[in-house]
Amino acid sequence: MKSILKQPLVHFLFIGLGLFVLYEFAGENEEVDDKTIVVNRATLRNFLQLRSRTFDRSRFDSQLEALDAAGREKLIDEYVREEVLYREALTKELYQNDYIIRQRLIQRLEFGQGRVGSVPDPTDEEVQKYFEENKDSYFVEPNVTFAHVFFSFEPHGKAGAKERAEKKLGELNSAAVPFDQSVHHGDRFPYHVNYVERERAYIVGHFGEAMTALVMELEPDEKKWHGPYESSHGLHLVMLTKRTSGRTLKLATIADEVKKDVRVAAMEAETQKAVDQMIEGYTVRVEFPAVNTPAKAEAESQRGEP
Repeated sequence: MKSILKQPLVHFLFIGLGLFVLYEFAGENEEVDDKTIVVNRATLRNFLQLRSRTFDRSRFDSQLEALDAAGREKLIDEYVREEVLYREALTKELYQNDYIIRQRLIQRLEFGQGRVGSVPDPTDEEVQKYFEENKDSYFVEPNVTFAHVFFSFEPHGKAGAKERAEKKLGELNSAAVPFDQSVHHGDRFPYHVNYVERERAYIVGHFGEAMTALVMELEPDEKKWHGPYESSHGLHLVMLTKRTSGRTLKLATIADEVKKDVRVAAMEAETQKAVDQMIEGYTVRVEFPAVNTPAKAEAESQRGEP
């Protein structure tokens, strides 16, 4: 399923949102001069949460309470070391012209524009509408389950591999060799011997388009081997035991997941709206020449312009 929530970028979005909320609401430090570091329960709790990328006040309050004197002193030393290095890096302006820091600041600002708490739970009608408009995201690709026995073109060439494969095909079917015994026959294959509920794109990556098309069209039969089929690696005998057609999942079975997707989409929309408003407050001045297209060059030539 091509669910939005399974994308790594969305996982990173939620981590960033958590960190933003943490910075916004967990910080309880008072204003002090740059050479004073205040260490209290709030700063240490905040430090633990940021380090673990988890926002859970009660958990880390309990963790602080459980520390003995040595453990607390060690934690304070770690916090002070990090805080000093951070402040010194700012003083030396080490963030200047650092693209990674630039991107992190941009991400943090973007995440802050679409806070989880500012997006209300979607209604049933909104969930239904989103599902209807994004059905392709909830489409399960066709997949097949099969085993194969491989015959390399080396060292006897294609003719030798074909002779071996045709002989083995008769043996496999005569002895009714089952799916899980394919590993005991043929040559070593660079990838797998058994493929369980694999989609077309995955199979193509291992066997190529031509052989994949043949395998996907086989009728499931747990007692019959087919082939030989040719791939770029050699020849294959195939037993296909299961084929599942592509289908769009029903909303009733994935309602919670779709609801989460609606919230993510709403947060992204809110973020984009806030960013657009920021951009409107700036003046953009482009100072490099326009592209000199062939048509423009010809027109300038006719006017006698260089």
